Amino acid sequence: MNLGDFFTGLRYFTSSIGYMRRNGMTSVYLWMLGVAVLFSVLYGYGISQAMEYVGGELDTLFENFAFPSWMSTILRWLAGGLLFVASFLLFHLINGTIVLILSSPVFSNVAKKAYEIEMGEKPKELPLVDSIGRGVLFALRNFGIQLLIWIVVYIVGFFVTFLSPLVPVIIVAVNAYYYAVSMADYTMELKGMSVGQSVRYGSQNKFMLCGIGLPFAVILLVPFVGSYLAILLAPVMEIAALRSVLNNS
Repeated sequence: MNLGDFFTGLRYFTSSIGYMRRNGMTSVYLWMLGVAVLFSVLYGYGISQAMEYVGGELDTLFENFAFPSWMSTILRWLAGGLLFVASFLLFHLINGTIVLILSSPVFSNVAKKAYEIEMGEKPKELPLVDSIGRGVLFALRNFGIQLLIWIVVYIVGFFVTFLSPLVPVIIVAVNAYYYAVSMADYTMELKGMSVGQSVRYGSQNKFMLCGIGLPFAVILLVPFVGSYLAILLAPVMEIAALRSVLNNS
């Protein structure tokens, strides 16, 4: 593992951008459009439910303490603003994992078709539900590890101030790695490998996988539109991860 592996991963990603067009796979973006719509609906519903709950709790609080109407209005606005900021920060932390989970059925099919193109043979037929389930569980597993690393890094950055500027860099690198690991697992499954073997592959190819996942992780940082741009690039990351597995496993 060295810096050269990182640039190899970046090359896998950039060279995969035109891959779907060359291989007649652009129809996958119709499915990704559906993912984007579902993503928006779930996010909007979650925010509206949270606002409704907080509003109800505030109404009860105001009634109990008999706040004047002007104070109730100010507190409601403050609570709404804080909820928006908190939801945005939470969304920023988990949106990559949400994209991977919602796109799992698409990734499974993309992996199968790209595998057939690369290997010249159809992959082992796997039950779609099982494949999607493994993809979702693997993404959740990786998110749990990411969350633990985030907490440790933020705590260290808070108490060791001269390391604080490195916190965003470390977080993006961690995200890039685990996003790409999740993508690589679809191909590992097609090769008949277990989750344990997939994890070992990831640990042995950290720098390359960071290079593959970096564009996706960076684009997710763009406020509001980043998640939708990432949805469009997610199939590219899947193809890049697939090619890395086939060439290096």
